[in-house]
Amino acid sequence: MLKILDELENKIKNAVDTISLLNMEIEDLKQDNKKLQQQCADKAKQLEEENNKLRKEQSDWQEKLKVLLNKFEEVD
Repeated sequence: MLKILDELENKIKNAVDTISLLNMEIEDLKQDNKKLQQQCADKAKQLEEENNKLRKEQSDWQEKLKVLLNKFEEVD
């Protein structure tokens, strides 16, 4: 009977150790996830800013081309 209780105690200790390790791993994964979410948010902001810059450049070039085309039309 004592042997069975010792085995049960060992299994419980192993289960508690495993649960503790898994909880630590969960915390690590939560931290990693938080970092990755921040990196994604930063990258999204960077891409949005770059996109806005490129749209502005495109708009500026379109305006310049319109001016040049109007000058050509005036020459004709």
